[in-house]
Amino acid sequence: MTSLDLLKYAESKGIIIEYSKLPEVGSCAVDLDGLCVIGIDDRDMTEAEKRVHLAHELGHCETGAFYNMYSPVDNRSKNEYKANAWAIKKILPKERMLDAFKNGLTEKWQLAEEFSVTEEFIVKAFNYYFQQN
Repeated sequence: MTSLDLLKYAESKGIIIEYSKLPEVGSCAVDLDGLCVIGIDDRDMTEAEKRVHLAHELGHCETGAFYNMYSPVDNRSKNEYKANAWAIKKILPKERMLDAFKNGLTEKWQLAEEFSVTEEFIVKAFNYYFQQN
């Protein structure tokens, strides 16, 4: 799923994407009385970074995993986990990752290139699929 696919997905769900300066975080999602709005600062993002940010913020919208800056750390962690899990399943299904392993792609950079995501996202996906207890 490309960034364009993610943008189309957002549009189909009535999720608004706003382009704005967000130098500290790159992106954010807010729930405005049932209307989800995603802000993204993609000026200096690679395609992989944009894709990961969009998928993550869509994860907040689709799972209702919102919090505010005053939320306790455990609540924030739980909501970030939910958003990441949604993003991982949406843009990097486990079967595709397993196929890549079978085809000899085992380095983070190889997988990141193959799936057009960041190396950090590859680590999150690996941990989500294969390191759960």
